[in-house]
Amino acid sequence: MAGSIGYLLARFSSTCILYLFIATVQSALFVQSAVRRFSRRNLSLNDYRNHIERKMPTVRYDSGATKICSEECAVCLSRFEDGDEMRKLRCEHWFHKACLDTWLLKEASTCPLCRMEVVSRDVVSRYRRGKLPLQTSMLMDDDEDEDEMRLIRAIAPV
Repeated sequence: MAGSIGYLLARFSSTCILYLFIATVQSALFVQSAVRRFSRRNLSLNDYRNHIERKMPTVRYDSGATKICSEECAVCLSRFEDGDEMRKLRCEHWFHKACLDTWLLKEASTCPLCRMEVVSRDVVSRYRRGKLPLQTSMLMDDDEDEDEMRLIRAIAPV
């Protein structure tokens, strides 16, 4: 009798250990999938803009100190002037901050000149998945004037 109780107790504890191990593995897999889902969440407009700012910080143009390959922005075709807010891409191309941001928000995730990828496909797809229908008010800061708003409304897709 004592031998059979010892046998049952040993068998019961090994079964408990097996169930505990399975539960631990299932919990770990659940946490891992939750983390993966959270890291793949959709990006809001502000998240996307913050990502762009982290990857391509804004600088002020200074004709005496800033070395650039062109004297004008390839998006708007305006000359760069001292004090303009600019962004430099890894490919060494420079653009006005507003021009490049609009390009990246509406058009593509590549350099407007050489088409080098400047925002990863994963980030772009997470932004576009979570994006509401494009509203022109999302592209402009509150302090932009009404003429620029009318221009963007005229060229924005319907």
